Amino acid sequence: MEFERHLRNVEENVKAARHAYRMGWHTVVAETAFKAVERAVEMHVALEGIHMRSHSERIEFANEKYPEVARALRRLRRNYGDLGYDGINGDRAAESVSLMKKALRIIGEVIDFDFEKWLVE
Repeated sequence: MEFERHLRNVEENVKAARHAYRMGWHTVVAETAFKAVERAVEMHVALEGIHMRSHSERIEFANEKYPEVARALRRLRRNYGDLGYDGINGDRAAESVSLMKKALRIIGEVIDFDFEKWLVE
C-alpha cells in the first residue's frame, strides 16, 4: 500500500514538474521535482519496511544508498528556495528537471523500477 501511494505521488509530481517547466511556471518546477525524487526515495524505503517522517531522514537514507541522489535532493531544495523568491530563472528550472530525471533513473536502477515512461516527452 505504501509503495503504491508513493508511486502515484512520484508520477503526479514528475508530470507536474515537466508541465510547469514547459509552461514557464518556474516557481513550481523545483518544488515538484524535489517532491518527485523524495517520493521515489520513499518507494525504496517502503520496500525495506521503513517509515520516515522528515526530509532530513529521507536525504540521509538517500546518502547511504545513493549519494548522488542525496546531492540532487539538496540541490533541488536550494533551487526550490531560490525559485520561490526569484521564479524567473529558467536555468534553475531546467537544472531541476535534469536533476530529477537523473535521480529517478538512479533510484529506478536500485529498486528495479522504470520511471522512464514519465521522464520522456
